[in-house]
Amino acid sequence: MKPLVSFLSVLVVLSSVPLQAGQLTPAEKRALELKPAVVLVVVDFKTTWTLEVFPRPIELQHTETGTGFLFRPDGYLVTNGHVVADANLKDPEASESLKQQLRQEFVSALQHGAIFQIIERQIGRSLTDREKLAVIRSRYNISITKPALHVILANGKVLTADILQYSAPIDQQGKDVAVLKIPGNDL
Repeated sequence: MKPLVSFLSVLVVLSSVPLQAGQLTPAEKRALELKPAVVLVVVDFKTTWTLEVFPRPIELQHTETGTGFLFRPDGYLVTNGHVVADANLKDPEASESLKQQLRQEFVSALQHGAIFQIIERQIGRSLTDREKLAVIRSRYNISITKPALHVILANGKVLTADILQYSAPIDQQGKDVAVLKIPGNDL
């Protein structure tokens, strides 16, 4: 009889553990309810660099990602300003800042040899030291494709977004907040 009582006691204790572990705190429940409101924000664009000493343009793909959250079911969401700064074509300062940043990145890539590797892949051979020096001294022009701004929902659906409100990043004396709008209802 004693072993049966011990067995039943252990069985009761073990069966109550999953019940306690399966219960969520109110904060955990709320987090799970809000999880579908979290989105991925993606900005894509391409730059084309034309060097006066190189006949083919050099194309570089740029992608910026960050998160945001839906705050209204009709497609309004909030993200950081720095996430969508490259897509903010309405602000001339932001557009000029992007071009300046891209020039600095290009010069840095040139100094570290990454541009030489891209050119060498395009022409199918290594550059000579004389050609590398000509590339370094060459003047260049930049053109930028219109950035694409997309939002990826928790269910995997990809939607195009528009920037409704924008504040520059904090290092540019802004508040680093942006309000976006995606099409949809009951999100």
